[in-house]
Amino acid sequence: MSPPLRVLLVLDSLAPGGAEHSTVAILPFLIERGIQPEVAVLHDRPGLSAEVVGLGVPLHDLSYQHTRVGWILALHDLIRDRSPHVVHTSLFDADICGRIAAFVCRTPVVSTLPTERYGPDQIEDDSIPRLRLRLAQTLDACTARLTTRLHAVSHHVAKTMSRNLAYPDSRIEVVHRGRQRSLMSTVDDRTQSAVRLQLGIGDRPLVLAIGRHERPKGLDRLLEAFATVHEQVPDAVLVIAGGTGKATNLLESIIERTGLGDSVHLLGYRTDTKVLLAAAQVFVLPSRREGLPGVLLEAMAVGCPAVASDLPQVKEVVSDAEALLVNAAEPDELASAILDVLGDPRSAHERSVLAQRRFSERFTISRSADEMFEFYHRALVKSAVRSGRPEL
Repeated sequence: MSPPLRVLLVLDSLAPGGAEHSTVAILPFLIERGIQPEVAVLHDRPGLSAEVVGLGVPLHDLSYQHTRVGWILALHDLIRDRSPHVVHTSLFDADICGRIAAFVCRTPVVSTLPTERYGPDQIEDDSIPRLRLRLAQTLDACTARLTTRLHAVSHHVAKTMSRNLAYPDSRIEVVHRGRQRSLMSTVDDRTQSAVRLQLGIGDRPLVLAIGRHERPKGLDRLLEAFATVHEQVPDAVLVIAGGTGKATNLLESIIERTGLGDSVHLLGYRTDTKVLLAAAQVFVLPSRREGLPGVLLEAMAVGCPAVASDLPQVKEVVSDAEALLVNAAEPDELASAILDVLGDPRSAHERSVLAQRRFSERFTISRSADEMFEFYHRALVKSAVRSGRPEL
């Protein structure tokens, strides 16, 4: 029997974001496959720590350090002490510091590319100084050379980041993130009625979006489109579940300008997204940028009809036969697709059945864990070949 594979997962924090949720969700499935994971975080941000500890996974809080030099030194000591076979980093600070610390310790290091970075969408974002973005790109590209492999969550992210980091595409592997098959279990009518009662919407048509209030999520686009939807379907209600962020003020100003206050609910962060999806007539993903849209996978699993941006990453998840894919930059086109779903529930249901089947075949977390297990072992083999050390 092979000895357990020890993997140290390094993240910026365990705040409830997409990369963090995906990391925590896959932990029990990695453990089932003989991996011994440990988690290290650099920032103290509330969120998913209890879930990690509840799984019996050692959690190392390095937030007592406040600079990248401090994090590098702390990670160096942690790697020396815990002796992982592989260090796996996710998100910017974790990538930079974890790569350097692992390299100094002569421990194989891999990094996840959770989304495309340093592209036109970020350049056009006025909240990010261009010089700062270019400096971050340079630092990311230089430290990426220290990795054995990179893991991309989609083929589009792999292709884009290979170019943006000047990193060999032959050393980037794609493993799609997954979601639990248990999402496919039916939410009963009583639960759906309870959540509708809680929201105060009764039997009104429910349009749902899930995402933090940040520019890449495109929620401002959805609000502009919903103004048109509301003209055609006055009793429709839009619910947005997601934490506040840099775009919150913009969203609130659009709601005030369009007079949609009584028909739009900004719920904040929610843990009951499965129930919200089951209660909704349509889920909308209006994103400007995605890695692999995890919330769309959840909608597919639950069987909620979807309207989504026609991004390349989205097309890796669904086809036109399984969701309505539109240019979400055009509010009229987005509104028209939402109205199509509300006006033709039979066709919408047929698409959702196909989407649910696709989820079951290709995007379960069990399948993702199998592929990550193989990814870690390939990284070890490649590292052993390069260094002349025997593999595990």
